[in-house]
Formats: sequence, C-alpha cells, structure tokens
Amino acid sequence: MLSYSRLATLERENRDTLVLNAYIDATELDSVARRAWRKTLADGITAVRKSLADAPHAERKSFDEAAARLEAQAAELSDDLDGAPGWAGFITADDILYGSPTAAPPAPSLVWRRGIATAPYLRVISDDASVILTLADTRVADIYRWTAGEPERVERIQAHAHVGRAAHMGDAPVAGFHTGTRGTTLTDAAQRAVDVGRERMVRDVAEQLETFARPAGWIVVAGLREVAMDVMKHLGKAASKRALYLGGLSTDASIPEIARAAAEGRDTLRAAQERDRVNDLIDRAAGRSRGVLGFQPTLDAVGTGAARDVSVTATLFTERPDDAEALALAVLTHGARLHEVSGDAAARLDAECDGVAASLRFPSRTGRGKLAGVAETV
Repeated sequence: MLSYSRLATLERENRDTLVLNAYIDATELDSVARRAWRKTLADGITAVRKSLADAPHAERKSFDEAAARLEAQAAELSDDLDGAPGWAGFITADDILYGSPTAAPPAPSLVWRRGIATAPYLRVISDDASVILTLADTRVADIYRWTAGEPERVERIQAHAHVGRAAHMGDAPVAGFHTGTRGTTLTDAAQRAVDVGRERMVRDVAEQLETFARPAGWIVVAGLREVAMDVMKHLGKAASKRALYLGGLSTDASIPEIARAAAEGRDTLRAAQERDRVNDLIDRAAGRSRGVLGFQPTLDAVGTGAARDVSVTATLFTERPDDAEALALAVLTHGARLHEVSGDAAARLDAECDGVAASLRFPSRTGRGKLAGVAETV
C-alpha cells in the first residue's frame, strides 16, 4: 500500500500526464464470481475506448498503450488476487507507475484522465488499519494479525508453571520431609505456580497486542472470558480505546471463524470511534473551538494548513466525485488526514454538515459561516 507521502509524490510528478487509473474490487467469496473482475475490467477498457472516439489521435494511441500495459499486468494476477480484496494501479502509455493489491476493497472504477485519481485510493488508505486478535485460555494464547483475507498467526505465548517435585513422591518418605500439615502443602505451591505462570502470560499477551497493533490497529480479545478480561485490564490507556472483548469465540476456532470475528470486532470498534469523532467535531464547531463543518469551509481550512483530520461520508465520493477529488488533493498537499465514516456517524454528518467536517490544528476564521441547523463555526 502507498503511504500518504508516496501517493502525494506520485500525484505531483504526474499531474500533467495522461494516466489510466484502475481500481478493482475482488471481494466476491464464490470462486467463480471472484473472476468476474476480469470481465468488469475488460468492459471498462472498452467503454473508455469508445468515449475517446472523437479524441485526438495521439491521445487515443496513448490510451491503447496504457490499456495494453494494464491488460498485461492483469493477466499476471491470479483470479482471486491471492486473497486480496482488491487491486489499484496507475498506468501511463510509457510505464506502470504503481500496481499492487489493496488491503481493503476499493470502489471499482477505470478512469482515463490527466493525473492520478487520488480520492478512491485515499478511501482505501483510510480503511487500512489491521486487526490484532488473541485467543487465550489459562495455558496458551495465540495472537493473529488480520487485515483482509486469511488471518496470520504471529505469536504464541504459553503459561509456564514451575513446580518442584516432592523428594519422596512415588517413594518412601525420607528424613526431614514434612507433609505440610502446617505451612504450605504441595498442592498450594503448585496452584500458586500456575497462577504466577498465567499472570505472566497475561502481561506478555497484553504487551504483544500493543506492539503488534501500533500505531493504530484494532485489538480484539477472545477466548476464555476470565483470561480475556485480565488481558484487557493490562492494556495501556491508548490501546484500551482501540480494544474490545468479543465473546462466543472458542479457543479452537477455525481460521474462517477467526476472520469473521476480527471483521466483527473491527466494525464495532470503528463505528464507536467514528461516532465519537463526529460528535466531537460538531461539539467543537458549535463551541467556536477547533472544528469546521461543511465542504467549502473544510476545503478552505485544509488549504490553509489548519485542518488536521477530515471526516467525510460515502455520499461525497458517490454523488460529488469532483468535490471529493478536490478535497483529496488538498489533503495530500497540505498534510491532513482523511477518514471515511459510515453508519450513525455518517447519517449525522450528512444531515448536519454536508457530509464533511474537520478538526483544526489551530483556530481559523477561514470558511466562517452557518450551516442549516448547525451553530456558527470558527
């Protein structure tokens, strides 16, 4: 996946170049249906070629060369993209600027234009946080990383209890051996060792979850409830905000079950984060603090470098693609971050904020004004 900085560099270097922007969605689970993206891609190339019927010969030639490069690249891809949910590529007549699987399914499209279509890619980047999931019981904890496709086990942590063996166990007692009628019995010592081993495992699991989840991954803790809740208690404050306990997943769960649990946990955590972000943005703006609401005020704030995090809904991308591209370019140019929200958060953002809002690094009077039903923003 491209980073924000690398995408910004590609966009800047190819702003005046004709680029074939290809976004492939391959999330169908059926083995036959997952090959459907090939026909979708072929149909898209045909449609773009027809739309260029009246274009200058040089442009039509450039498109044909870029399309041939894309078709050759697609021929090398497996039907299921090796389990990836999608693919993105930027191709010119002379070169494949970039082509790689995506960590999240992009909105499928094929666009021939000057410059890179950055808005669809930013939507994929904003969905790129991985899920770190652990399945734990009293003896062992397995840690998995899941972004899309099949979870990968990245760590196994075991609880080791060190228990001494009684000198006469299985033999006749020897002089000096005490049965423990006063003080600690062998059973008590063994249980204490087990408890110490489990506590050590719980601390190690929590530490590894935080390490694997940095900087912004989601954390899902499952398995034996008692152990899972202990792991949750040992997570740091920052990690706890991105973590949840998920019941109903046994420690012998299958890989598909683990993948479904990871997706469920991610969706739950993301929905809560998005709801809090949007509510905070609207509260900030209403209080004349560091928040701005609406498309134009947000675009202006991004352009001045004042915006930090920009929240948008799918409506902006699907119904106003030109506005979406303008905002995406501004975000890349001026160092903001874009987050696409859904569910209840998107419903409120659409209803009250024109589908767009942003938190600010510093107060700005740019875009000062009122939205219908919304308090005046700074």
